Amino acid sequence: ELRGSPRGAVFACCHLGNWEFLNLCCPFFTGGRPTSVVMRPPPYPFVGRLLMWYRGRTGQRVLHRTRAVLRSYALVRDGGGIAMVFDVSVPPQSGAEAVDFLGVPTYTTLAPAHIAALTGASLLLCYALPLGKQRYRLAMERIEVPRGETVRETSLALTRKLSLALE
Repeated sequence: ELRGSPRGAVFACCHLGNWEFLNLCCPFFTGGRPTSVVMRPPPYPFVGRLLMWYRGRTGQRVLHRTRAVLRSYALVRDGGGIAMVFDVSVPPQSGAEAVDFLGVPTYTTLAPAHIAALTGASLLLCYALPLGKQRYRLAMERIEVPRGETVRETSLALTRKLSLALE
């Protein structure tokens, strides 16, 4: 479905299973269209260079999380894909909202939901569960994007849906 659509895709990844393997698979789901992954720089420069080399093997571009929403928006608007880990806590002053996760209010990023709400792109919760012997089950769950609300309300509703689906 993604390969036949002119719209881009937002892959909302989580720290469940092998997310590095999942990021490598994203370009295959978009039919080879440009796909990027948002990355927080690791504390060790060598690890950062290794991850950039590894992720670039499938043609992905790595975006630093600074100004990543704006660059991700442009990529998805033009039909590409963006993989973002959304299950990270962020400070409330950075625009995060408290969303219930396992019954606990958790400040999480609205970025994947915000990009999907702005562009009308598919929003997918993604994870790769290990099956053993270097095999994984890729799981993708489409999160329906509601229409008719403000972008902020839509982003918050989608982030709640992502958190609930992850639970």
